[in-house]
Parts: sequence; C-alpha cells; structure tokens
Amino acid sequence: MTLRRRITRFTATLATALAALPGLAPQADAQEVELELALLIDTSGSVDSREFALQLGGYVDAFRDPQVQATIIARDGVAVSVMQWSAAHQQSALDWFIIETANDCLRMADKIEGFSRQFANDTIMAPAIERALNDMYSNTITSARQVIDVSGDGIGENEAFYRSAGPNPTIDPRYGTPWQTVMAMRQPTTTINGIYINNASQPNLSDWYSNVLPQGVGHFAIGVSSFDTFGAGIKQKLIREISDPAPRISYD
Repeated sequence: MTLRRRITRFTATLATALAALPGLAPQADAQEVELELALLIDTSGSVDSREFALQLGGYVDAFRDPQVQATIIARDGVAVSVMQWSAAHQQSALDWFIIETANDCLRMADKIEGFSRQFANDTIMAPAIERALNDMYSNTITSARQVIDVSGDGIGENEAFYRSAGPNPTIDPRYGTPWQTVMAMRQPTTTINGIYINNASQPNLSDWYSNVLPQGVGHFAIGVSSFDTFGAGIKQKLIREISDPAPRISYD
C-alpha cells in the first residue's frame, strides 16, 4: 500500500474516531482511489445464454488471474462496478467495490459470478453509458481517472440517430438519450474503451467499436473472434486499461 493510501486510511480512521465524540456528527467523506472502472456487459437478445455465461465467466476468471490481480494491486486503489445492458431503460448494476488486495479481487470475482442475467432485448448502448457516467460522477468516490469498458456483439438499433443528432435533439423514449448528448456528458479525465465480439450479421461492428465508441485520452478498442475467446481478450484489456498511468486532460 502506498503512503498516500496509508494517510487516507489514517485520516478516515481519525475522522471516525472524532465523529464518535460527543457533539461531533459523522460526515460522509469521499473515498479516494486512482481509478474508477465501470464494466458494461452486453445482454441484448443477440447474446444467448451460453454467450452471456462466457462473457460473465471471462470477467470472473480475469479477477481471479494473478497477473490481473498484480496489475490492480500496483495501482493506488481501483473501484469497480459491473452493469448489464440491453434496451434503452434496461440496465442492472453491481455497485462500486473498492479493490486494493488479491482477496478483494477474489471477492469481486464472486460478486460477478453471482450476477444473474436480467435482460435479453434490444441493443441500445448510449443509455448504458449515460448511466455509467452518472454513477461515476455522483458516487462518493474520487479518482484521478475513470474508465468505461463496453463489451458487445452489435452496434445497436438506431445508433445512426445517436451519431447524427444535434446538441438538443428530441429524445425518442424507445432509444433513450441520443448518442451525442451522452458523449457531451463525459468529463476530460474519463475514457471509454470497447471490446467487441465478432458477429457476421454486424458488418460495421469493428468500425463502430474502433472509431465511434472510444473516447478520451488513451482510448482503445479490441476485437475477439468469438465468445469462446472473450475471456483471453478481456483479461488483456483489463491489464492494459488498469495499468495506464493517470491521463493528461483531454478536451476531444
């Protein structure tokens, strides 16, 4: 544990002790970490139960992997949330969990392993990113950088509308908040990355994940050939995005 984390923990302990003294009310102080990481998992109708299990299992195995664990432990605290996403108003999330040790990684893996599937509807990506941004910017955690990690096998229904909509478009309730509006919510220290699973019925999938979805400093996307190879891909992706140093400010 770094000196800064020791100081932060000491300060939190001291605050708790002071709050217990007569006349001093407890205060909700923000927890400080180096990275907030939101994992967004595609559970739309194009993903069958086996493919969903392979996605979920990939994340579980990654957090149980010694190399991933070492990458996380080397950071100054990593807060992780996990979301399933499908149609515009269909998202289900595991709340933020701060990881500092190998045991924390194993607990995160157990949480993900118990995350049962909630949806299997349309593929509407923008509202899921909107919720992830809102969750990041409204929680009690502070961080030098934030990463949203989106997985999926489709670009989604009406994504063309998201891309072309102006700054104040009429919001179609079937599709949620338009793409451009959601992207305008992103703060300079927040990066959006993607991992796509090859899908023959989605010829523009690679272009979407490589040239439209990624945002912010150091953004990137990778593709995997199938759900069977997703686990290896997400492991390497997590290592890369967690180990990246704190970014420069970006106004792209």
